[in-house]
Amino acid sequence: MGNIVNLRHARKQKDRADKRETSAASTAASGVKNPERTRSTRLKDMADYALDGHKRDEDN
Repeated sequence: MGNIVNLRHARKQKDRADKRETSAASTAASGVKNPERTRSTRLKDMADYALDGHKRDEDN
């Protein structure tokens, strides 16, 4: 006797696997993940802020 398979669960598992595959493809296509992109923009903003703090006034 073969294994009993619930077709609804099998369909849902297949759908989830397809979504994971498309998600991985779109993530690879876009390049950088969101937390890394956010971190790099924060570091850039902090560096710009520190640099602006060391600028001389143009009034003198």
